Amino acid sequence: MSKNGTLFIVFLIVATVIVVFYFSSWQNTDNSDVNTDGTDKNANVNTNTSASANSNINLNSNSNINSTEAQGGDLSDGFGFTLNGFSGLPEAQGTMTSFDLGDGNTLVVMSLDDEGMVRNSYGATTEEEVVVSGEPAKLITGSSAKDGSKVKIVLMEYNEKLLFFKGSTDFLNNLSNVIEFTN
Repeated sequence: MSKNGTLFIVFLIVATVIVVFYFSSWQNTDNSDVNTDGTDKNANVNTNTSASANSNINLNSNSNINSTEAQGGDLSDGFGFTLNGFSGLPEAQGTMTSFDLGDGNTLVVMSLDDEGMVRNSYGATTEEEVVVSGEPAKLITGSSAKDGSKVKIVLMEYNEKLLFFKGSTDFLNNLSNVIEFTN
């Protein structure tokens, strides 16, 4: 074996030992971020399991609950509505907040300024005035940018925000069973 080949093998062995050592010592040995009861000091989620679990989420602007603090399915972020059947946490993406309502059905709360962007992205062809839980809304038919198939969405203004519902026809036809306005 040549001298270069032997040096290369030695290099590989040393590099492997260094990598193994690095990853084996990569664990967090500093317990300053953990309380003695095992809870994370920085956690925003209430781990109290004594609260009754329900499948409704209350987003009432009059509540003092932080938007990332879960208490028995209750969240508040100043939106002023309750979602029936929602038990997860909303996902914030910049100025938008998304709620995954299951089975491909979603609600996105966004700035009123984003309405044109939503309409353009779905190539709105028809618009129909509808009522969702007593509030005026627009059922918009357009086409998918992916394959040109027919797409329906619901847009509504509420509490100085744009509510954008997307999902199955059954979901969109029954939004009054999904959302209840509290303001």
